Amino acid sequence: MNGPLSQPLNGDDRCEVAIIGAGIAGMYAVYSCGMGGLDSILVEATETPGGQCMALYAEKALYGVPGQYGERAGNFAEKMSNECLQYARRTYLGCFVDEIERTEETDEFLIRFKDQATGHIHVVSAKHLIIATGVGRMTPCVPSAMSGLEHIDPRSDFVQYYRMQRDFYTGKVVVIVGGGDSAADCAMMAADAARSVVLMHKKPKLVCEAAKIAQIERLQQSSKLSIALNYQIVEIREADSKRLIVARNAEEMDITIEVDHVVFCCGFVVNNGMLAMFRNLGLEIEDNLIKIDINTMATSVKNCYAVGDVVTYANKKKSIVPCLFEADRAVRIIRNARIRSFQ
Repeated sequence: MNGPLSQPLNGDDRCEVAIIGAGIAGMYAVYSCGMGGLDSILVEATETPGGQCMALYAEKALYGVPGQYGERAGNFAEKMSNECLQYARRTYLGCFVDEIERTEETDEFLIRFKDQATGHIHVVSAKHLIIATGVGRMTPCVPSAMSGLEHIDPRSDFVQYYRMQRDFYTGKVVVIVGGGDSAADCAMMAADAARSVVLMHKKPKLVCEAAKIAQIERLQQSSKLSIALNYQIVEIREADSKRLIVARNAEEMDITIEVDHVVFCCGFVVNNGMLAMFRNLGLEIEDNLIKIDINTMATSVKNCYAVGDVVTYANKKKSIVPCLFEADRAVRIIRNARIRSFQ
């Protein structure tokens, strides 16, 4: 080999398992390694572990994790971090992986990553690799037919994306745009604090979980929340110190609403900058996700596993509980292989 990956490594740079990504799946992989007696190193691109739970949904209440009903996602991620990361021999935060190579002669992975604060280049080697990077950088979507956003001061709090902070909505008039689980969660949170909440969705029915639909309907009956189905925002503007949105229904009829905030929960455009590196490593990619064997969480590359939102398989659900299952299964496979090698 040539280049930075060929530099000599000392004992601190070697481990049994290297884990890339410190979201829920990555942190639980570290925990499972510790419980199974496996030596692990964790690398995370951001300064704070927790993945989407911390970066996007810190104030969002959890509903799909047994024993954690109503807990804030940020609190949950912080508690997981405190419990799990103690089992990593070394944790590198704020470090972006820019090269992974598998060496045939030593049957190891060499991972190069850069500390974004200091510029220092690290190289570690591992017998096994667990990829838990999530789907990558996510940019919130807005309705394609909407005009006027380019004229809104980006420093203004008029337009928000997935804002999950109850106090932010206190006494305000708010329109939440979207029909999925995140829009429902945001609307239910806002309904407890805001003066007026409208949940607006471009389709004829909400697409969130049934229990959330029932709760939203109860809020609607108590006049804490209004639902506007078959409506889509076509214009947003500020005029005469007023914040206005124009929404159009399926019959091409427009309504204008004066608001304090409009919050878009319409999904994301995903840009996973590591996909090219994964392909170069030999991983099989489908729809920008890594294909794995659900029985082992193994990828198409020997001793390489993938867990969490970055993977795809039949009936995959992107939520916290599957992340825990996937991480534990990958580590069990690694541990069992090590046990067999000593028998």
